[in-house]
Amino acid sequence: MAAPIQQPLSLVLKLKTSVQGANTADLNLGTSLPDILHFAWVISLASIGQPTTLLLTTVYDGDFDVYLDKFIDSSHAAFDAFFPLIQDGPPTPVLENRQAFHDFVRKNNIGPLPSFFSAYPTMSVADIQNC
Repeated sequence: MAAPIQQPLSLVLKLKTSVQGANTADLNLGTSLPDILHFAWVISLASIGQPTTLLLTTVYDGDFDVYLDKFIDSSHAAFDAFFPLIQDGPPTPVLENRQAFHDFVRKNNIGPLPSFFSAYPTMSVADIQNC
């Protein structure tokens, strides 16, 4: 079987207590990387007793660092508005603090479960769109 092309990112974000219940609707990430991003969403973990914790989940193609740089380039305004709400968030503006963004994501990313499921693990976004 060919190696998976798709990779998961599960970024745990702790809100500052003073902004508990903040609106995450403005963190629009789902359409910003149509060439390598399969999907992205932000969910609150309040229903499992973590009212100040969010989980940013994405599935992307290819190299992690290339993905993060594309994410910065396409969504820097959203991150600049959102990261000041996060405990120990990286400095903004993210365009001027790329390495800090990379370091923050690596530190707060929880690895994929051994049972990470992808319907088409060896197909890129482009391959799926061309089918």
